[in-house]
Amino acid sequence: MGVNMRVLIIDANEDYKNIYSRKFEKLGNIKFDFNTSLTEEILKSLCFAKPDVILVNHYHKNVNGMEIYDLLRKWGYLGKIIITTAGKANRISRFRYNGIAGILDKSAQDDDFVKEFKSLAEL
Repeated sequence: MGVNMRVLIIDANEDYKNIYSRKFEKLGNIKFDFNTSLTEEILKSLCFAKPDVILVNHYHKNVNGMEIYDLLRKWGYLGKIIITTAGKANRISRFRYNGIAGILDKSAQDDDFVKEFKSLAEL
């Protein structure tokens, strides 16, 4: 059956919506919301929706994932935040600090992605 979990994905690349859908399908009962807009108002409203886990893509046009992470914490989000990257996660390992649950390679094979997500989300 899986778990009941709400996951928010913040990624400016709309192409990843279907990829995440396929990956999370393997996890069972997980609802995910995908957001490509990075305006402060939208990010703030998403933060107050209180998802269980937020996946934040590290690379955006005008802001990086760590800046988004800092804003979410500033606005009081206390849940797990996982930084995603399309490539080797160790390239940005220097950004692990202050409660980030981990770094996840969103381009990983589905089974590897699911295994790592489960570990980082503590499922």
